[in-house]
Amino acid sequence: MRKNMVKVLVLVSKRRRIRTRELSEVLGLSYATVLSILRDLDRMGLVKLSRGFAEAPPFLADLIVQVDSRYPLEEILRGSVPLILSRLFEPRKVKDISMELGITEKYVRNVLNALSMRGVVEKINGMYVLAMDPQLRVLIMQIVRVLEGVEPEANVIYRDNYCIVKEVPRGFRANGIPTAFSVYDKYGIPIEPNRDIYLYPPKKISIEEVIVHSLLAAKSKQEYTLIALLYAKHYYTIDHPKLMFYARWFRQEEKLFQLERYVWGSEEPLFLPWSELEDLARLYGIDLSPYKRKQFSEDALREIGAKLSREIKAVLFGGAEMVMRGYKTSTKDIDIAFLSEPEMKVFIETLEILGYEQKSRNDIIVYEHRDKTRVDIYPNKIGKIPIIPRIIDRAIERKYGKLRLLLLSDTDLLLAKLISARPRDIEDVKIIIRKGNIDWKELVDTLLEEENITKHHYCLLVLTILEQIERELKTHIPQKRRLLRITTEHMVAHAYREYGLRDPRDIRRLINISEETIRRILKKKENT
Repeated sequence: MRKNMVKVLVLVSKRRRIRTRELSEVLGLSYATVLSILRDLDRMGLVKLSRGFAEAPPFLADLIVQVDSRYPLEEILRGSVPLILSRLFEPRKVKDISMELGITEKYVRNVLNALSMRGVVEKINGMYVLAMDPQLRVLIMQIVRVLEGVEPEANVIYRDNYCIVKEVPRGFRANGIPTAFSVYDKYGIPIEPNRDIYLYPPKKISIEEVIVHSLLAAKSKQEYTLIALLYAKHYYTIDHPKLMFYARWFRQEEKLFQLERYVWGSEEPLFLPWSELEDLARLYGIDLSPYKRKQFSEDALREIGAKLSREIKAVLFGGAEMVMRGYKTSTKDIDIAFLSEPEMKVFIETLEILGYEQKSRNDIIVYEHRDKTRVDIYPNKIGKIPIIPRIIDRAIERKYGKLRLLLLSDTDLLLAKLISARPRDIEDVKIIIRKGNIDWKELVDTLLEEENITKHHYCLLVLTILEQIERELKTHIPQKRRLLRITTEHMVAHAYREYGLRDPRDIRRLINISEETIRRILKKKENT
């Protein structure tokens, strides 16, 4: 808070109820300035502003008056000082507070040394701790909750340097923007939760954030199953790399993996039995048929190839290819990409003759059959990446009647799975690394060529997944050092630009390079 704001708050608390005009006269501030301050304090819930009057909440007013009689509130409540003091309920080092709040050590030390002279904090063995004064501690806690957008009724679910996720009883007003279960009606699942979830400070949020915030907030199998319902309804429009980023940031990766397995038919401990998911899906009109197990067989490809009106060529990849290579025993869909639109149209016409029905048409064209494996059709792309000559050159051809299928090399199959970044694809990545024949140099070269074509940086995603797998499998990933070296600069810029990360410590949560290197890159960026 600013100095004049603290003065107004203290005076209103002492008087309990005072005219706005009188406040202006007593403090020697203009009426417009006082009115502006009161509006800010009213919005924060620290005073109540009515026509011509300002009134203090009794409990908070008593606290402020008591503490003001012993300590200099103008020094305690100004600027970022309350945030610093809120970290001192136990003895802490200046360095730790500086790192947590992103404030320079010099500033923190100067503040604490000055307040130690006033008896607000004590210095013990090189560490600082807030005075053992219950009223002072309660006041600091209440003020910080207000400054951080946390109302007295709110319960903080998650907090970091960038945001707070909090819950309040249904019907209570809260600062921030609704998220998690509070916005499911926006995505076609109207529910009435017993509490509201908010993100503070407010910003535009995506469905990927809503899902991860829901994983943070869920308290019962019923709620986790509602998340699965949302996930299933929007599965093919969700940005899965973005979802993985937020899951990693909020430490919800394992729950996301369980969510993915559950939606695709596995019984998981967090969720209700799959039969109850089906009941909920019927209630909300959500089609779960794409997620039900239908065993893939090459007979489906032979049947299509036999019905084609002319010979066509396509690229087979994903789970079906893994089954054909013996890397998996089953898959739920056939992923197939076409190099030309006329050939794709011939293929689609044949599917429809065989009784397949189109379920969606976005970046992926989805066809389903009551008894057969779903077919996902990708125009000119293998998942998210364009089909380029070096990928075609490495492919192996198989013929099924008039259907000529190019099967990706292990190298390109792995790259497609890495860039897709869906939790079930990451499980497939582990299998391909263990069983496949990977040309790691070609993988990195192809990745960089795809980035140049798409103007999209996938390196951060690929690198972080490979590092995670390296830890899980306790193995060494070749070319990782090269991948790190050649992508470091634009990945730091990507984290800075796309995700708004400014602190080197936060960027290090995504990419394992030194803070010194990150600072150098950020400084270079800010100077350009």
